[in-house]
Amino acid sequence: MIKVTDLCKSFETETKVVDDLSFSVPAGQIFALLGANGAGKTTTLKILATLKNATSGDCFVADHNVRKDSEKVRTRIGYVGQGNSLDELSSGKENMYEHASLFGLNDEETEKNYASLVELFALSEHIDNKCSTYSGGYSRRTQIAIALMHRPDVLILDEPTTGLDPDIRSTMWQSLQHLAKEQGVTIIFSTHYLDEADKYADQIVIMEKGKLIAKGSPEELKNELDGDSIVLSLAQSISEEIIQELNNLPEVNQAGCIGKQLLITSTETAKALPQIMNLLQSYDCAFEKIAISKPSLDEVYLKLAGKQFEVGKVPEVAKRSWSDYNKEK
Repeated sequence: MIKVTDLCKSFETETKVVDDLSFSVPAGQIFALLGANGAGKTTTLKILATLKNATSGDCFVADHNVRKDSEKVRTRIGYVGQGNSLDELSSGKENMYEHASLFGLNDEETEKNYASLVELFALSEHIDNKCSTYSGGYSRRTQIAIALMHRPDVLILDEPTTGLDPDIRSTMWQSLQHLAKEQGVTIIFSTHYLDEADKYADQIVIMEKGKLIAKGSPEELKNELDGDSIVLSLAQSISEEIIQELNNLPEVNQAGCIGKQLLITSTETAKALPQIMNLLQSYDCAFEKIAISKPSLDEVYLKLAGKQFEVGKVPEVAKRSWSDYNKEK
């Protein structure tokens, strides 16, 4: 349904925001673009949505060339960017009907699509109210419903759940999963939430400075890291010197720190733990919790990009390792 080949995008500075990117997305799949700020995710999605022109390379959506057949591509896609695209002086229903009119739907099609999307995204309570009164989560669900009014084959979402509460994110993803699995809609989305990519994506592309540094299913990517993941919840942040010494331990494959969370991978966990504890104690580094599990996408990104995913923020995957982290936060 989507095919990207050798895609490049440069701006006036001649810096390549997207650098030789290639991937494909089968119909009905949920596909994630994962990466830190500046990785090139938004630019890639805007090129697919015909909102930016590529410098070189080819993109096809539903067998249509994005550069040459942009009008045909637009009839096959729904796009929701990071900003609020609602006409806030109108109601959600009026926004949805206006979108249907722009795509030439007749009254019967409009009413049918409207009713099914209001039910799917649980919008009935406030859909007749002005959009200026909507909460962040309700506004986001409404924008996605609008993008789906003309029944596109591909839904393009740029960080669709940023800033939303976990329960609202979960509810939204249940609706999106239904679209993909039951209706065959292809969904491509960008995200900063590693748990979203891990839990909901069939395939993931990890980007760093415009380049593809890894692709595969969540399990395939995690299986590339041998051994166990050791996560320690520290009382305070630790220095780069300590992290370097941890990486020098013979039984440690890799160590890195995200906020106050120390992430370590080891194929010899039983031998590594005493070494880790002794080193931390020698620096008077106290820790509050420890969890051992299989590697997560946090460690995958740390290994591939050579740095933590987002400075000062703990990825959602790590939060699941201990029950009371939210209380601490």
